[in-house]
Amino acid sequence: MDIDRDNYFISPHATKRFNIPSYEFSDSLPAHKKFVYKDDLEMLLSDMNKMVSGKKSFHNLQYRWIGKDGTPIWINCRSKSIKDENGDVKFIIGCINEIGKRQVADNDSGLLGEMSFKNLIYPIHEDINQGFILRIDIDDFKNINENFGVKYGDVALKQVGNCIKKLLTKNQQLYRIVADEFIVMDVVGSKEDARALYKAIRRSITRYVESINYDIYLTISAGILDFHDYPNKSYNSIMQWTEFALNQSKINGKNTYTIFKQEAYQEFLRKNKLTKELHKAVNQQFKGFEVYFQPIIDMKTEKIHSMEHCLDLNVMNLVKFHH
Repeated sequence: MDIDRDNYFISPHATKRFNIPSYEFSDSLPAHKKFVYKDDLEMLLSDMNKMVSGKKSFHNLQYRWIGKDGTPIWINCRSKSIKDENGDVKFIIGCINEIGKRQVADNDSGLLGEMSFKNLIYPIHEDINQGFILRIDIDDFKNINENFGVKYGDVALKQVGNCIKKLLTKNQQLYRIVADEFIVMDVVGSKEDARALYKAIRRSITRYVESINYDIYLTISAGILDFHDYPNKSYNSIMQWTEFALNQSKINGKNTYTIFKQEAYQEFLRKNKLTKELHKAVNQQFKGFEVYFQPIIDMKTEKIHSMEHCLDLNVMNLVKFHH
């Protein structure tokens, strides 16, 4: 973008993919209204105005352009400003990369993907100590694909995404993680807010199901991580903890939510470790097992009638697991 001439230039082949008036045009920023998705326009223009005015010198945004067929297409735009000797911005130079065909974003649902969520978390150097993660999964979604086909399933996914999006505040961002899972990232709310949001989403989905005369039936399960209770900056921990909470909701009958508790998670890990050690012992000819017999006495004859027995793994291992 040439600031003085108010002229914008992009590689000509971009006009074959996007609804750009030409590979070269004037009235640069207002012209973006023709090819930037309306929901992303205000965010983009605000950032670009800061670049033009010199308030910032680097631009890195993920947002949507409009394709030739009118479909929103996710792109990543990175650029920097070029200044003259007086410090005035003369040019903004950068590149546009389409990201909607990878995990970064999903053009079908119109949502950012897991990679974008990961990129959001990784740059954070201090613990996140407020806000929450709401991880949502559609119950028995494979039944929809098996009964109605993948295309119908994609439509259902998009509708669920829409049900969630229309309930979000300016402090919340929605991501489609994998298949039928979504994550809402909130930067200021509490677990009470997460609970209320889950219930609102569930009601919205119920209204959608009613509007299509129950052609399909959708319910959602969720896991909630409250950063106030569990400050964290690790992407892996966030994903593991929210998946555990979500799975607990599935175990508890689905169509409900579970708030992550560290005690329950540690008990889950302890049981998994104990199970693994037991399998190892059995595979090694019951190494570490000891057999104990307890006689059962016939009180009338005072003779051994029978006995109970149990197999006990090495006591030191059990003590280690309990600690």
